[in-house]
Amino acid sequence: MKNILALWVLMAISFKISAQDSLLQAGDLAIISFQADNNDQFVFVNLVTVYPGTKIQFSEKGWNGSLATPAFASSSEAIHAWTSPNHALLPGSFIRVDFNSSGASPVANLGTVQSTGNSGFAASGDQLIAFQ
Repeated sequence: MKNILALWVLMAISFKISAQDSLLQAGDLAIISFQADNNDQFVFVNLVTVYPGTKIQFSEKGWNGSLATPAFASSSEAIHAWTSPNHALLPGSFIRVDFNSSGASPVANLGTVQSTGNSGFAASGDQLIAFQ
């Protein structure tokens, strides 16, 4: 009876772990490519396991930390929300997000992406911020 109970507890714990999305910490992913010419694109790599359903947002809006309440400085640029696929991504997976020539219709090689607007990466002076 103890063995059956122990097996049931282990199965419940492993199901709970695998069913949760990932809460990432600073340094758990790296943006390794940012293309602003022709079709916009960016690539990031996860440095920890990313579980199904994890959502990571990327903003091209500038961050103004000097405000009384720090906030994004621009409301005219987009936020791109990436959701991981239905299987775990082991560390070292490269995720590429591509936009069409007008900066719309983002697609990812792994997972899905939804945007609040068109990508408008500038060839100079722009940034990409990842957050959850």
